[in-house]
Amino acid sequence: MIMLTRISLLALFAACALVSGCSSLSSARQIREAELPITPTESSVSFSRTAQTDIATLGLTVDQLGDPASLESDPRIAGIPAAAQRSLLISEAWYLRGQNDLEVALPVSLERFLRAAHHAYEAIFAESGCDDPANQVCKDISVAYNRAVREVARLTHNGTLSPAPGETRYIVDLDADNDPLTLSEWNLVLSETASESSTGSLGAAGTGCQVVEVEVGTGKHTARQCLPLAFLVSFDERVRDDRARAHLAAFNTLERGEIRLHDRVVSLVTDGPGAWNEIFATGGQTLSCLGNAHPALPTVIFFTPNTHISYEWPVIGAAIANEPAMQEHYNFCAFDVSSSDAAARVNGVDAILGSLNAVMPGIKAPAQVILIAQGATGDAVVKNVKAALKSAVIGVPPSLSVAGTLLFPAPTSSGPDAVPVPISSTKELSRIGTVALGDIKRLLSRLVNEDDGMFGSLTRSSLHSSVTERLSPVM
Repeated sequence: MIMLTRISLLALFAACALVSGCSSLSSARQIREAELPITPTESSVSFSRTAQTDIATLGLTVDQLGDPASLESDPRIAGIPAAAQRSLLISEAWYLRGQNDLEVALPVSLERFLRAAHHAYEAIFAESGCDDPANQVCKDISVAYNRAVREVARLTHNGTLSPAPGETRYIVDLDADNDPLTLSEWNLVLSETASESSTGSLGAAGTGCQVVEVEVGTGKHTARQCLPLAFLVSFDERVRDDRARAHLAAFNTLERGEIRLHDRVVSLVTDGPGAWNEIFATGGQTLSCLGNAHPALPTVIFFTPNTHISYEWPVIGAAIANEPAMQEHYNFCAFDVSSSDAAARVNGVDAILGSLNAVMPGIKAPAQVILIAQGATGDAVVKNVKAALKSAVIGVPPSLSVAGTLLFPAPTSSGPDAVPVPISSTKELSRIGTVALGDIKRLLSRLVNEDDGMFGSLTRSSLHSSVTERLSPVM
């Protein structure tokens, strides 16, 4: 028993001496980070299952996976029979390296994500690349491309800031082909999930919003328009070229769901619900509209709680606007009724007409509107509009014509401090929300009925906008 105690004490003294020695070493001279060379590593579990199979077959180590520049010239990678799988593995390695190296200069990080996008892009468009989006390898490659492009968008401030010449091996070009959006004119919010969930579709999905203003007889009016968009990076050179040009561009997916690249038509990723979340957030503007508004079409205006109070209305709005018949016949806008004085802020109908003019210059009176409201504030706004129209001067044509109204009771409140629960599907709507969706569909369908509807003869595809909208090179 005594021997055991002595042995334990000796071990304890040895441990204390070791701790003291380490403590004195660290206090005598602080080891600087530069003296600790860090070799990047990456576990294979971070890769797609497709890439994991090749990693296991080739026996690649975590050190090798963390060094994508060496992987590009590794003869074992060249031995993978399918070119698309080779590109996928290297693309994912570059992406993960960019994700894990946080303390690097921005151009260095940007080049890594550009490299990841470039390898995936080549796998998609090369002669032996992916021509079957349903193939699992091709699905993985489109995901690899889209997530890398999202990081490129983030690091270039949504395409508005490009690296200085010489800072990366890429020449970043903001003047791509196909007349995409002018990104400097839009406030862009990128989607967290839509880019990776859209099989075979390319781009980083997001929403672009801009505030527009107009001078009319009643003064200056502003409004906001929002649209879903896809952010793309395209390349003309191969990954083996020393210098390559990277084109940054964004496309309005309301107007075009696909584009032609390298003699191939590809679909663009889109986030329709994201645009509706932004529309109902209103951004401090009186009126926010879906960005394809046409002055000759009737406008549905929601006077309903915004996304800070309810996530139901973005889902309802998206469900209605996504129906082909509704797309063809209506514009869609949301009015900010988040404050208690919202009703007072509508001075007759001038504020609504002025905001509609900002979004649709040249709209002719009387502007046809359908008003949909929920809760006391929305109900009061609608009553103010109707009262103003009734009291209009005889002989003076009204500036608005209300084709229909729907009023819904306020949603059940969970308390003043309750945070609304995000939803993404009509299946998650409350009973009130489900009833509202059904009633709105019935009303709008009746108004565009070909036999007896007020707007049956007006369609978006048959009308030509009087305003040439150029949503041009990267914002």
